[in-house]
Amino acid sequence: MSPFRRLFHRLFHWARAEADLDEEIRFYLDHQLFALLLACLGLYGVLAHGVRRRTKEFAVRIAVGASASDVQRLVARETMWTLVAGLLLGAILAVSTGRVAASLLFGISPYDGATLLVAAGTIVLAGALATWVPARNAGRADPASALRDQ
Repeated sequence: MSPFRRLFHRLFHWARAEADLDEEIRFYLDHQLFALLLACLGLYGVLAHGVRRRTKEFAVRIAVGASASDVQRLVARETMWTLVAGLLLGAILAVSTGRVAASLLFGISPYDGATLLVAAGTIVLAGALATWVPARNAGRADPASALRDQ
């Protein structure tokens, strides 16, 4: 086999291996994004249900003098406190189970601070996006209709 052909053969196999790796990475990334979307939808559903159950409370607050932005901040603050508590619990569990997960991770340490910060930031961003619509709806509560129903 000529040197040129050997080089071509090696490059072809290397490129094929890289393409397979890219497909595998794309496969995992697609599934991770789908899982994040499902988590956002689930969080949105829980928050929307909670806001709908508390519509009368929000309407009374608006009738008493709270602005729509005050009610929106109330919903967002309550959600973020729950989110922070979940993040702290998740970080504690992630660090405590790091040795078990070390064999499943490739290229990173289970205690990698940057990875944990990116994961936490992604969760906060997803929580903020899922909170936005229910908080906006809470600020639009109509005091007249809520008090009429009582």
